[in-house]
Amino acid sequence: AVKLFVGGLPPRVTEERLKSAFSEVALVEKAAIVKDRVTDRSRGFGFVEVLGDKNAQAIIDAFNGSSVFGGGRGISVKIAEE
Repeated sequence: AVKLFVGGLPPRVTEERLKSAFSEVALVEKAAIVKDRVTDRSRGFGFVEVLGDKNAQAIIDAFNGSSVFGGGRGISVKIAEE
């Protein structure tokens, strides 16, 4: 699986919403939003895992810089650095 970093997420975006939006482009294995340990609120970024480089690139092309989740600014989608 290829792990993608997704940044700039509005606080109200859930893991389910992230997964369903990206699933319209490619099969998503897993979606996780990083939360603050104390408040349990979204920290505004997360990770999505997809099968294969082609699917990863399709998601990057479709969503990087897009404002698919609203909030007035584009999200950042790129290959996660290990």
